Amino acid sequence: MTSLRERIEKIAAETKKVGYIPEQFVEEFTIVKEALKNVKDYPPCCIKCDGKSVSCDYLGPLPLEIFLTECKRCVEEIKYKVKELEKY
Repeated sequence: MTSLRERIEKIAAETKKVGYIPEQFVEEFTIVKEALKNVKDYPPCCIKCDGKSVSCDYLGPLPLEIFLTECKRCVEEIKYKVKELEKY
């Protein structure tokens, strides 16, 4: 599974090229929006734990507290991009 960050970055790049969300990305965009609806204190993306650190496809291995802080920041950036893309 591709991370939400990678998905939204790809959608945003293609949308900027053509000025609208291309048909092939509409379903992908919906997946990102749905995943963000249920975000509480836990990451909406796939994460990996090795006992000492937590990581995802976008954030490298980090101690848990730092990871959660950076994850929240990343989620806010994704939400912002979703709002911007909804204007198209």
